[in-house]
Amino acid sequence: MSETLSTEALPAKQRLPFWIDMICQTYVQLECDAPNRDAFSGSIVTHRLPGLDLSVVSSRAQRVMRTPPDDQQRG
Repeated sequence: MSETLSTEALPAKQRLPFWIDMICQTYVQLECDAPNRDAFSGSIVTHRLPGLDLSVVSSRAQRVMRTPPDDQQRG
């Protein structure tokens, strides 16, 4: 079974915030930003096989940072 998540149908100003939500829900909490927010677009195609999930991520230029969870930052 395959699933595609994409920013394509959204207005330009909503694409990066939607993308960040998609990335965080699909993988882990990440911080993302794009050098050209107004032209950002991206998609994640997920393929689910018995015992294996694969995904293909395609997007315009972005910066992605994985930061420690909030509870570790307070410690």
